Order: sequence, then C-alpha cells, then structure tokens
Amino acid sequence: MEKVVISIKAEQFSSQQIKSLEQVVIQNYKTFISKNNVLILWNIVSEANGFSNFKPHIPSIINMGCPIGFSQEKRVQMFEQCTKDWTSITGQRSDELLISIIEQPLFKEFLDRNANQLTQYGKLRLRLHLLKELISSKISTGYYSFNSSINN
Repeated sequence: MEKVVISIKAEQFSSQQIKSLEQVVIQNYKTFISKNNVLILWNIVSEANGFSNFKPHIPSIINMGCPIGFSQEKRVQMFEQCTKDWTSITGQRSDELLISIIEQPLFKEFLDRNANQLTQYGKLRLRLHLLKELISSKISTGYYSFNSSINN
C-alpha cells in the first residue's frame, strides 16, 4: 500500500472537504503514478506550529512517493490536475498548496527520518500516539488524521 501524507491547518477544511480531497488525491495518484492502493494520512497542524516569513502561516502540503524514473511529464500532469481539483474543492489559492512527488526510496527515508532520531522509548511513545490518533480519527471522522504534536 502506498502512503500519501497531507499536512493542513487545523479546522481549515470541513470533514466533507477532507473526504472529497482524499478521493481526488487517490484518484489522481492512481491515474498518474500507480494503480496500487493508497492510504492517505492527514497531519493536522495547529496554527501555532506553522510559520512563513516569521508570521503564522500553514500552506497545505501533499507528500507522496513515485517509482524510480517517474517521468517529468506525468509529474507535471499530476501537479496540474491535483492542484485544479484541490483548489476547486477548497477555494484555496494555488500558491497555498505545495505538492511533493519524491521517488519511493527517498520518500520512505522521509517518512522514517523522524523515528530514526528517537530513542527506543521515544519511538514507542510516537507509535502509540500515532496509533491512538489514527484509530480515533478514523472512527470519529471516517478518515485517518493525526496531530503531529505528541504533547496534545
């Protein structure tokens, strides 16, 4: 199963918008990148944890992996279609959306990097936090989301 990690500002979008966004990201992933099953993980970021130009600001960020040697043409098609779909659902400006398509080995390294810097206790605490958040959100909202702050 392929993973896509999407970071958004807390309470920026409605639950229905998030479900619609999840569907179009999956559809575009399967159209342009791979027919494999896709799991979307929503990272819900509080406004206090995002800054741009020293001011509170959180763009929407979509991170995903692709096969090694993925063509630039398909990458651009994915960027364009995903941006079009995202902005039509959210009303967000295209410059408020960042899409990152990274070859799978680097994407896996990106996903594993934070956990690799933790002690065994820290890794256990992080995994338990994520598990609790993901299960709780799936039950209450219908999609997998987590707050990346372990202290919340």
